[in-house]
Amino acid sequence: MRAAHWIVCLVSLAADPVSAGSIAVTITSPTEDHAVFDRVEVAADILADEPLERVEFFLNGRRFAIATQPPYRVWVDVGEENLPRHFTVIAIGSSGTRVGAAVSTPAVEIDLVVDAPLQQLYVTASREDRPVLDLGRTDFQVFDNGVEQEIVTFEHGDVPMTIAMLVDVSESMRGEQLQVALDAARGFLSRLTPLDEALVMTFSDRTHRVTTSSSEIEGLAAALENLQSGGGTSLNDHLYLALRLLDRRQGRPVIIVLSDGADTLSFLTMEEVLWKAHRSNAVIYRIHLHPSGIRSVPLATSWRSTQSHADEVGGLEAAVADSGGRVTALARLGELEQALDDVLQELRQQYVVGYYPTDPKDNGTWRPVQVEVSAPGIDIRTRAGYVD
Repeated sequence: MRAAHWIVCLVSLAADPVSAGSIAVTITSPTEDHAVFDRVEVAADILADEPLERVEFFLNGRRFAIATQPPYRVWVDVGEENLPRHFTVIAIGSSGTRVGAAVSTPAVEIDLVVDAPLQQLYVTASREDRPVLDLGRTDFQVFDNGVEQEIVTFEHGDVPMTIAMLVDVSESMRGEQLQVALDAARGFLSRLTPLDEALVMTFSDRTHRVTTSSSEIEGLAAALENLQSGGGTSLNDHLYLALRLLDRRQGRPVIIVLSDGADTLSFLTMEEVLWKAHRSNAVIYRIHLHPSGIRSVPLATSWRSTQSHADEVGGLEAAVADSGGRVTALARLGELEQALDDVLQELRQQYVVGYYPTDPKDNGTWRPVQVEVSAPGIDIRTRAGYVD
């Protein structure tokens, strides 16, 4: 207790630069004018004439991270409670000098406490297919069930993700197509940051391999080695499983499906998958590999008629669109790596907008969500709504 008290006494209670001797510390994130929830980036600019031994990060007096080299930025899960929070950053020089700064974030002022979960929207903004990256909190309006909402959290840029990478290894993916898909998936995983997590699932008419969620890229990539194609495609079952595995995971949930065809053998219908997707915050991307370059090919099996298969494909595209993701159809295998890079870049450039819904009913009804921006000519893509 004495040590914790001594540390707090060393630190300024403001975000302005604090210096002693040859070290100056400025907290750049979070700022004291906004409430914070869930995962929060804590970042500091540090100027020092002497080498730094380490930089320590504290939340409400308890140390949660140490950084030994720039950039001095870490993430911490502060929870969903509407509470004031106190962040402290202390730089320790090689001479033993300790200099710090602190920021206190407020709780959201409310007149009535309502038991409603924070809704987070992952928003892609573009103009003529080019990303728009200079929007601020005041540029956005959120409408929940037709009623404008107060935005309580706002982030932009590299927000940590938890990604489920689903790779189809059915018989139709044999040969070069499978190898290119596996290589591209490994390359995608290698470009994630240490703050991201991922899980890998390979499937046909059964689950071949599935990893736990991890930031250890080598272990994840190992799940993509020495695979043989075979069997049919139970895409619905495995998409549902991925949605379940992402439930309550930290970070922004994302599902990427690499497949060359539609579902042929799932026990679950796409209607059941859509039911689950509407109860998830995951963004779904489908990358469809087929020499025709089209999104679906007419198909009939003993399991489903041509129309039933068409309905399943339509349901999959609805699940993707409602989640705020997109479908990419590729005719050439050489386009796959770039397509995955485009998805990763889009995720890195999304806006994250949070709000507490007014008038929640908790009755299982669908609540449509719409996001608008003040700037003209901007296309917005985000999830279509959620189940109350």
